[in-house]
Amino acid sequence: MNDDDKRYLRFNAVYIIDSLNNDEMQTGEALHGILRYIQYKIEFLKCKLFKVNSKIELIQLFKGLNEEVHAYGTHPFLHFEVHGSREGLVLNSNEAVSWKEIADLLRDINIKTRNNTIVSLATCYGGFIYESILPSLPAPFFAIIGPWNPVTSDEIMASFTRFFEFLFATENLNDIDFDLAVEKLNENNDLTEKFGFYHAEIVYDRIVSEYEEKLKNPEEFNKRVESMVEFGLRIEGITNNMTLGEMRKACELYLKNPNLVRQKMKSDFLMRG
Repeated sequence: MNDDDKRYLRFNAVYIIDSLNNDEMQTGEALHGILRYIQYKIEFLKCKLFKVNSKIELIQLFKGLNEEVHAYGTHPFLHFEVHGSREGLVLNSNEAVSWKEIADLLRDINIKTRNNTIVSLATCYGGFIYESILPSLPAPFFAIIGPWNPVTSDEIMASFTRFFEFLFATENLNDIDFDLAVEKLNENNDLTEKFGFYHAEIVYDRIVSEYEEKLKNPEEFNKRVESMVEFGLRIEGITNNMTLGEMRKACELYLKNPNLVRQKMKSDFLMRG
């Protein structure tokens, strides 16, 4: 992690979001039992455990977190202890929450913290949230930790205990080396990197590279042009100054200049404006 990342990465709360069944290992409660004493070592740091038993409760929780961020300037580290699939989270009510829905909930908080929200997913297939992220919208997180494969309760407990203990061994949160912390997270796992660590900037570059490759297909290019034109037709300031043909030509020229598109979208995605 470079100096710029450290400068803008800050948090003052660790919130564990737990939706596990009562008859399984309560990894969320166990981690909270470890972390709750950290707030006495680091005075400004809060640690809370939130039990979520339905999709409605999850949405209400995020509504409350948004209000807290707005009112008190909380910058949360959000840790999920929930079952997951390639499509999204599965709550203990058996309700499914798609990765897109999770990304939308996270985005609202990340916008309020100006791209300073960290997320860790102790869920099977947590890395698949990557596929729901749109480069045309602000980033849903500053950085995310999650696996692309199934993980067991034992792996979660051992890995995240090492991770959080390393994180808070420092007296100053500004001195945290997250790259080294993730190495601790992955120690003794059967895969070299069971839990991946991705900055929003890295996520953006990968998504846009895939997007630009897709636009090399003439059919995909034309579909994107028509989509942009359709959007432009809903904006009065554009329709009053451009004909339909001029609008389509402008969209084609814009898409044929990938560096212009990439830098403008990246600035908006990372909220640097």
